[in-house]
Amino acid sequence: MTEFTGSAASKADFIWKNAEDLWGDFKHTDFGKVILPFTLLRRLECALESTREAVRDAYNNFKDAEIGLEPILRQTSGYPFYNTSEYSLGTLGSSKTRRNLEDYITLFSDNARAIFEEFEFSNTIIRLEKAGLLYTMCKNFAGVDLHPDTVPDRVMSNIYEHLIRRFGAEVNEGAEDFMIMSPSFFTYECHLQKAA
Repeated sequence: MTEFTGSAASKADFIWKNAEDLWGDFKHTDFGKVILPFTLLRRLECALESTREAVRDAYNNFKDAEIGLEPILRQTSGYPFYNTSEYSLGTLGSSKTRRNLEDYITLFSDNARAIFEEFEFSNTIIRLEKAGLLYTMCKNFAGVDLHPDTVPDRVMSNIYEHLIRRFGAEVNEGAEDFMIMSPSFFTYECHLQKAA
């Protein structure tokens, strides 16, 4: 996929195009269960990109020490969340994609991992693997630049809102009802605020 440009709505439409790969294997009412968490995963990944190696180094240096790792890793990442995995969406590989993606998600800090758990993303990963689409979706989203320097927080918030409205329309629910069903998705702004 190529980098998108334009308004938040057009960027959201660009992201939603990933749903085209789901036709035939997923009901259209399930598209959002794939698109929303993958969008969030890519956003978190892009935010952490510049400190990935430093966080892994800090983890390896202090993991056996009798001190709390959380404050160190958060300070190192520059955000109130982090990930210590060696993987990214672009490096999961095509042969053990599910195992590697599950490892990647598991090694997020608790506050970030909780969002994926609320979306029951592990079930979505299994369904995508069974349909032979997991590697495709990972590769597609790995090509989307959602770095905060490229997509500011306000624009990203509008993209999420547009995607959620789109999903709400697909499942014949009001966007407000779906937003209530997915409260943690709207907490991403808190997660993306730079650590003080």
